Amino acid sequence: MEFKKNIKNRYFLFYLLTVVICFLLGYVLLLSLDKIAHPSIGELYISVYTVFTQLGMLIFPVLVIQTFSTDYKGKNILFYKLMGYNWNRYFLAKVGTIIFWFSLITIAGIVTISSIYGDFSYTLATIFYFECALLYEVLLASMWGFLFKSVIGAYVINFSFWLFAMVASVANSKLSFLVRYDASNPVFLKFNKYFNTHNNDYLDITGNIIYTIVFAAFILFIICIFRRRWEKNGL
Repeated sequence: MEFKKNIKNRYFLFYLLTVVICFLLGYVLLLSLDKIAHPSIGELYISVYTVFTQLGMLIFPVLVIQTFSTDYKGKNILFYKLMGYNWNRYFLAKVGTIIFWFSLITIAGIVTISSIYGDFSYTLATIFYFECALLYEVLLASMWGFLFKSVIGAYVINFSFWLFAMVASVANSKLSFLVRYDASNPVFLKFNKYFNTHNNDYLDITGNIIYTIVFAAFILFIICIFRRRWEKNGL
C-alpha cells in the first residue's frame, strides 16, 4: 500500500530530483572548489559521497519526515489501523518504501557514472557505502518523523542531534560511531584511500554491516518504547 501511495502522490519524483541534485552538486564542487574539470572516477565518487553524507543530513530528512507528518496531519492512522497495520508494520513500510526509491535512484546514478567512465571496478564497493550512508540517514530521520508530529520540530531535533554528534566525535574519537559516515570519520578517510590505492583492505565491509544492523535494532527499540506516539500523533 505504501508503494502505491508513494507513486500516487508522486513522492518518488522528489526523491529522484534530490538524488540527481546531489550527484550534480558533487561534480560542481569538484569543478568550483577543487578546480578539477576532468575528475577521475574515484574523485567524482568521493565528492558525491561527501554530498550524501554531509549535505544529505540536511536535505534527505525533509523528505523522510514529511511522509510521516502528512499521515499525522491527515489523521490517517485510523485508516492504517483498519487496514491491519500496527506501529511496527507502519514504520517498516514507510522506511522500506523510502529506502527503495533512494536506493534505486542512487544505484542508477552510480552505474551511470561507471558506464560513462567505462570502469566498473569500484561499482559494488561504492554502492555498498552509499547504501550504508542512506540507511543511517533514513532510519535516523524516520525515527524523529515517527516520534514528532511537527515537520519543523522533527527536523530541528534531527539536525541538532547530527550537529551534537559531529562535535562530540571531534572532541572524543570514541564517540565517532555517532556519525560513522561523516567526512571526519576514519571510515570515510579509509574509503577515500581505497580509491587512491584500489586496496580492498581499506574497505570496512564487515564493520559497516554490523553497524547498520545494530543501528537499525536500536532505532526499532526506541520506536517500540515510544510506540504509543503513533496513535497519539495521528488520531
